[in-house]
Amino acid sequence: MVYLAEDLFLVDLEADFLADVKDFTNTIVFSQMEQERGAGFYRLLYDRSSKNLFRLTPAVRELPPNVELLELPDKSWLDPYRYYVSRGMKPELVPETLLRYARLPKRAKALVKANFSGHTYFSDYRQLAFIDPLNPANKLDFQAFAETYKGEIMAYYDPLSRQIAPANQKGAVPVMLPHFKDLDPEGWRQLEEIRTEVLLNQSIAAPAQMEPLGETLRKLTRKIRSGEFKPRSRPR
Repeated sequence: MVYLAEDLFLVDLEADFLADVKDFTNTIVFSQMEQERGAGFYRLLYDRSSKNLFRLTPAVRELPPNVELLELPDKSWLDPYRYYVSRGMKPELVPETLLRYARLPKRAKALVKANFSGHTYFSDYRQLAFIDPLNPANKLDFQAFAETYKGEIMAYYDPLSRQIAPANQKGAVPVMLPHFKDLDPEGWRQLEEIRTEVLLNQSIAAPAQMEPLGETLRKLTRKIRSGEFKPRSRPR
């Protein structure tokens, strides 16, 4: 079973859907979710009111407050027992640890929201950017943000183009947000783990030799976008 927000769903790999335990006619089919190939997770816009997927249409200009972007482990983590048996493993050979794990309810991760002049974005540490749920191709790179003397992050944002803009651009407005580590503590922890892993791979282990975070973000962005390095997916 898996929690989507506070709602519990049964994982049915044979039928290939999630079923609401309070209403088994309410289902979410896996094929309707966005799957990140090779990264081991699904993503879905979840409507807490309907307890189902939120449907994006051209008429949607902004997400309702009851909609969350959730990240769901793939099928091998949601129900490892049935997943591996369906792929030919004999039931008696499935490790006991997997059997115990299969009985535990999982919880989908809710990506942290950030407000940009009335527009909702989600903090995505896999892509090192804030992503636009209405247009996932539109990303606001973390490296475009400057740190203020108060420990916040800021950038100038153009509400018309929904992009980061120069400070002197007409219509651009300043956006102030809590620092990454305060805005999304779990994502920040994962980023620090990734950063440490990259630095160790480069044989830079001593704290005194660690480069500024901004430079590391630029390097990580290039590696992730090129497919050279992928953040690790962890089960929830």
